[in-house]
Amino acid sequence: MKSDDNTYIYPSRNKYVIRKTIYGKRKYYGTFETLQEARKYRDFLVDHAWNTKYIKKNYNINRYIKKHRKKYYISKRIDGKDVYFGTFETLQEAREYRDFLEEHDWNPEYRKISRYSQWNKNNLPKNIYYNNKQNTYSVRKVFNYEPITFGTYHTLEDAIHERDFWMSIDWDMDMLDLY
Repeated sequence: MKSDDNTYIYPSRNKYVIRKTIYGKRKYYGTFETLQEARKYRDFLVDHAWNTKYIKKNYNINRYIKKHRKKYYISKRIDGKDVYFGTFETLQEAREYRDFLEEHDWNPEYRKISRYSQWNKNNLPKNIYYNNKQNTYSVRKVFNYEPITFGTYHTLEDAIHERDFWMSIDWDMDMLDLY
């Protein structure tokens, strides 16, 4: 089947629906914003023999993409945490990068780091916080709903070193007498 024909693709409310009748029953395979996206997915379905496991219920062409002001960003919940993957000027750029991430199983190595800062609150190690105004890193831990700061450092490496020390003694201040 040619990628540029519209077989099994039907216009519906300024969108495009893929549907096919199989064994006398009409099956819907998804709704798409553009004809190009519908054709691409239809070709995928043809390659997979119209397997019903590929039916996209409530298929959202902008999945994992959110708009903030005039830009678009990608985030996905992985292992119970929201992971930020980058900010983009256009929706098309965000869609293309999202497709790239899906092809690479959402590998965190492909996250785009902000151009303004190498680190942000989404990718600092546990118990380390960055202060934008002072350009410093703090080591903090919460005990009984009270945050306690164990030090403030000018470099991330120093903060990680200190945090690792505190973790090695289980954040126990009484253990300092032994060192």
